[in-house]
Amino acid sequence: MTAALAGSVLAGQTGTAAAATPRAPVVFVHGYLGSGVIWEPAKSAFEKAGYDKSELFTYSYDFNVSNRTTAQGLADFVDKVKRDTGAKKVDIVNHSMGGMVTMWYIKQLGGTANVGRVASLAGAHHGTKVSALCTVMSPSCKEMTPARSSSAA
Repeated sequence: MTAALAGSVLAGQTGTAAAATPRAPVVFVHGYLGSGVIWEPAKSAFEKAGYDKSELFTYSYDFNVSNRTTAQGLADFVDKVKRDTGAKKVDIVNHSMGGMVTMWYIKQLGGTANVGRVASLAGAHHGTKVSALCTVMSPSCKEMTPARSSSAA
């Protein structure tokens, strides 16, 4: 699956036009209870598909805080990646709650200007009923309930 994902992000980046246009860096965003380390196999697949390590970034965050706070952190992280690489936009690959964080960033914090493509793996864009099991745990989990998540997605 990660090879297919790398291929889909690479799609449209072949031939002469690709040589003239630098490829967007990729930012990986984990889900609830996750950490950046879960993306290591995906990053390896991207490298096998032609990406350089200097084009791959992992945004890690504390999943116990509000998704709005995490989305602002993602905005700051994307700004840093753009500054460090000279890129105009980044591509984002996310999983589960990382999808909600990404969509909040794009829709509420002006991320559209900074993001080229998004690939979401089981993104909780409209929440998840499973969140009812963890609503006492953290604000971010409460925000994954379908009724609350609709404002972000």
